[in-house]
Parts: sequence; C-alpha cells; structure tokens
Amino acid sequence: MLYNNRQLVLKAIRLILVIVPLSLIIFTHEREIIPLYGSSPTSYLLDKIVFAATIASVIHPVCVSLSRNLLYSAIALTLAPNATYWIAVWTSRRKDPLFGPALTHTFALGPLVFLLTTFVAEMEDIDVSTFAV
Repeated sequence: MLYNNRQLVLKAIRLILVIVPLSLIIFTHEREIIPLYGSSPTSYLLDKIVFAATIASVIHPVCVSLSRNLLYSAIALTLAPNATYWIAVWTSRRKDPLFGPALTHTFALGPLVFLLTTFVAEMEDIDVSTFAV
C-alpha cells in the first residue's frame, strides 16, 4: 500500500512539474507573438497545434530516455525565445495573418510541448523502487 501511495505522489509531482512550466511557456509564447499578428490570428490555431503536439508525444513510437528528454527540453527552452521572435518576424513578411502564427506555433512551441509532454507520457517506464528513501 505504501509503495502505491509513493508511486502516485511521485507521478503527481512529475505531472505538476510539467504542467506549470508548460502553461507559462504557452502564455509567454502567445504574448510574444500578439504584437506582430494581433490576438485573433495568434489564438486561432494555438490550441490546435498544442493539442497536436500533445497527441504526437503520447503516440510517438520512439522511446526517449529521461536524461535525453531533459537534455532536449533544456536545449529547446534555451532556443525558444529567439526562435519564437525570428520565426514570427520572418513569417510576418509574407503578410498572411494565419500562415505566420501557424508556422511560429509549429516550429517554436510544438517541440517544447512535445518534449515536455513526453516527459509525462513516459512516466510508466520509470521504476520507483530504484529511488532510495
């Protein structure tokens, strides 16, 4: 019984450690693009692209280890602010209010959502008994 409670607590902590930063990342990504495109084009495809990246992370066939996932997430989080800005600037030159935010969401936010939700999706692979108390 104690083992199951401990496992649930570790899963809950891991889930919280992903949900809080992910919501802040989506919030700041949206606020960074709104000055270029406005609120309506920015929010039009945002939820759909976040949903697609989440589903892709759940059904992806490649198993990513925890250490590699943390490394990839750190690299993506480091590159995200500059990538969001420059992708948005380059796509705004096409003067298409739906194409620009869609590409920006796909290439700047999509990998972050994919990597962070993969962290939660592969929760079952970690053996809790390896952690010592």
